[in-house]
Amino acid sequence: VASLAGVITSFVELMMKIKASERRDVAGEQLEFYRLVKLCTHPVASLSDNGMESYDFLKFGVLLQGVATQEEVEAIEARFAELADSAGNVNCAKLAELDGPPASLLATPRTSATA
Repeated sequence: VASLAGVITSFVELMMKIKASERRDVAGEQLEFYRLVKLCTHPVASLSDNGMESYDFLKFGVLLQGVATQEEVEAIEARFAELADSAGNVNCAKLAELDGPPASLLATPRTSATA
């Protein structure tokens, strides 16, 4: 009987810890949401307010969902700035040359003909 009571007590304690870890910090989530809105928006004259373009919205979603950290996004943006031309475009050949896999991995393997 004592061991059963111990098992039940341990189970209840475990369930309480699980429930505590599952609780959401709603106030913290709201603060993070508004921090990211401020980070990802900029003035848009046609809106007479701040707004987001498609890239800004994608960045906002990635950060909000925790897919990437702000530092990781900043590193990607910095690399884009290094690779982009004056029009803001990245040449695919340049990208493959600088950041692509080694040429040896791109070569197609030769297969021997067996007939």
